[in-house]
Amino acid sequence: MGSFTYRPALALSGADRFRHFLNFASPHKIHFYARLIPAGFVGPNTQSSVNGIGLGNTPKALLMFCNGTNYDVTDGVALSVGASSGPGERWTSSIWCPFGDTSARQSLHDTTKLINMPVVNNPSAVGITADLLSFGTNSFTLDVTCDTGDDQRIMGLAIWHPSATYKVGTALTPAGAGTQSITGLGFRPRSIWLCSTQLTALGRAPHSRLAMGCADDTNGQFCCWTGAGSGDPYIDSAAASGYCLTMWLDSDAAGPFTVTQLAQAQLVSFDPDGFTLNWTGDGTQRYWSWFAAGADSEADRFTFNHTTVVDTTVPARGLPKGLWFFQNDIGDEGLTRAITGGQSFGVGAASSNDAGSWSGAQNVAATEANDAHTFPFADINTRQIDISTAFGCIARWADSVVAADPEDYGQIVSSSGTDVPPPDTGWKPHIYRRDYL
Repeated sequence: MGSFTYRPALALSGADRFRHFLNFASPHKIHFYARLIPAGFVGPNTQSSVNGIGLGNTPKALLMFCNGTNYDVTDGVALSVGASSGPGERWTSSIWCPFGDTSARQSLHDTTKLINMPVVNNPSAVGITADLLSFGTNSFTLDVTCDTGDDQRIMGLAIWHPSATYKVGTALTPAGAGTQSITGLGFRPRSIWLCSTQLTALGRAPHSRLAMGCADDTNGQFCCWTGAGSGDPYIDSAAASGYCLTMWLDSDAAGPFTVTQLAQAQLVSFDPDGFTLNWTGDGTQRYWSWFAAGADSEADRFTFNHTTVVDTTVPARGLPKGLWFFQNDIGDEGLTRAITGGQSFGVGAASSNDAGSWSGAQNVAATEANDAHTFPFADINTRQIDISTAFGCIARWADSVVAADPEDYGQIVSSSGTDVPPPDTGWKPHIYRRDYL
């Protein structure tokens, strides 16, 4: 057993909120990285090597995010997330909306990049892209393009484990209700993280909808969703437990408020070579992607509502070495709608070094407030960012559509626990005893 302690940066008000996370427990080694990509840094074949990342070993997987800005922006919202288990093995999902123009909302799903974040005010522009070229000893190399006019940051976690492996992939939901088996991983997963922008074809679509979920072999499964159609003044959100991914169709611009469940997945089993989901839905096939971990990487969530700055200690399996957060702006299991309610979807990351100190950052795409933020950084130079404060995840901002003030962010201040057992092979020895009378 173990735990980590979350400390809010300021007193909060309002409803409870869920904070979903993957906990990569010891003996993992996890490195939080943040990289400043100069404007005009244009590929292809432009390499951005990230060295000295502190693993002491060759990374085995990357989780990455970007919000299309170098600090914060009030000209629109953007959020791109991605995962890679090696060169050629990656996916990315992105959403964006230019400020004051709900008709220009866009979603993207791509299997050729690790990050693909178009320019907020010009979705047809290249924007910032990143792809993994190679893993090296204590390093990895990215092919990066930053054709935005502004410096940009990409952030995330580099993951290593002494014995386990990781895998990413993309699939279509089934054409009807029933089970779907994902195979070919080469190991039995211990946890999965799922993501979808609900596209029926790879590329882009005229809406801003993002669904994420997670599941493990002990705690269960959790998911959340936020969406808005092109030209839709409403922002809709949902959260659920007992399911690892839920896709919804939100209300249109004309109203009234109606939300239809398009598809919902429940983890059935972790299998020797993959995992099995049980789907219900409307039968339309939509793309979704997954990240599977072969080592202990607990999936869970915690609920918080701090009216004062009070630490929250969250139980965890083993000693946390890296935390990957995601959340929307909801803290109960159901649906909400907002017009000026600051609805949002946030992704964050943090890691602990061998001495136990934490570093990290987070970003948010506030789909209603039309603001995107990355928070905070210190000692910025042209290539590498040194993180001096450990922040977990940010998800809520004030309702102003011009300049939103933070209402909900904090830091990981400590962790405790021991190493977890090696991955479960699915086979357990049995001892039989027979007494002869």
